[in-house]
Amino acid sequence: MAGQLWDLARVDLEPARAALARLHERGRPVGPCLLARAARATWWLLPLGTGYRLLGTGGVTLLPVGHELHVPPPTRYVRDRVWLVPARNGSFTHPEDLREALEAVASCR
Repeated sequence: MAGQLWDLARVDLEPARAALARLHERGRPVGPCLLARAARATWWLLPLGTGYRLLGTGGVTLLPVGHELHVPPPTRYVRDRVWLVPARNGSFTHPEDLREALEAVASCR
């Protein structure tokens, strides 16, 4: 659940995919990211207490404490959801890196 072990940000699909590519290009650490094509959305798990750093970023919605996110096992595609980047040993995407990537993508449109 959001707000207990991590913060949770919903990001619109297209900017999220471009931001993910930018993060990889720049060698930034990328933590768990879930995709749902039908919802045209991704969800990013962020270090607990850091999600507020994405406030005001276009296409991003911070989800409240207690929000439940139903996820498939790391290697499975279930109900239109699949991990773009599965959870590994407690690593998370840094919100500043995600914000920078999303802002860079937005400025290219």
